[in-house]
Amino acid sequence: MKLVALQDFVLLGTPPALLIDKVLPEKSLMILVGEPYVGKSLIALELAVSVALGAQALGKFQAQQRNVVYVAADAPTWYGAWQASSLLRGHGYDENLPGGRMWFAPPGQGLRVLESDEACKQFIERVDELEVQLVVLDTLRKMHTHNENDSGFMTQVVDRCRMMNEAGMAVILVHHASKGTGDGEQSAAYRGRGSSVVPGEVDINWLVEKRPQASRVQVAKGRGASLEGPFDVRLQSTGPPDRPALTVQWAIPEPDLPQVKPEKPARQRRKAAPAEPQWIDPE
Repeated sequence: MKLVALQDFVLLGTPPALLIDKVLPEKSLMILVGEPYVGKSLIALELAVSVALGAQALGKFQAQQRNVVYVAADAPTWYGAWQASSLLRGHGYDENLPGGRMWFAPPGQGLRVLESDEACKQFIERVDELEVQLVVLDTLRKMHTHNENDSGFMTQVVDRCRMMNEAGMAVILVHHASKGTGDGEQSAAYRGRGSSVVPGEVDINWLVEKRPQASRVQVAKGRGASLEGPFDVRLQSTGPPDRPALTVQWAIPEPDLPQVKPEKPARQRRKAAPAEPQWIDPE
């Protein structure tokens, strides 16, 4: 154990530089949590593409241009490539796509980079050759084969992400949500499926939820980042269907539209059957 004297320790209290303004510090650990089909992977991809381009993420937050690796293990290769090309066109790149700043690790390669210390070290050595400063792991479940509810193993998962941080990389984890247990900031922070170790240890925690008109992001935790939530994320697609230009834009959250239930047709009363005449004895 290495001990640091107080006068030296306080000198370490300088906040890290921001990879994405107000959103993602350098060498930090971020998690995007959401149920299926709420847009969490698309938001993660937008953040990654923005860093690779040095563009504005979500149309609002300036990113520093750095090298990026996206481990896309949760969707077919063609789908990830289609989304990436659509986002690039949304950022103004068409045929002359930039190269040398972003690399993808498609599914089907047996990528379990958080399975063991050795697997993580091999991954770090590989991406270190590319001078990568941002890694996106999509999804956390596909990065290992162990029980997500095992707090001991998930502690090791966080430690391996911190190994990447120490190697100079920020890490974004895309993670599935469990069912909600209530309202409030605490429940939002711990909506990630499995052990609470991961949401408890990350630096930035975004919960992505579906709304009728947009995806809603709650910033449940923001260590080192100053963005305050919630905010909406809106998608806009322009151009031909086979070559769309997709933009993912930050928006002020709007009140949820009331859910109008269709009126049920008036229930018709059944007419009572006429009473049968009763015989009265005249005596």
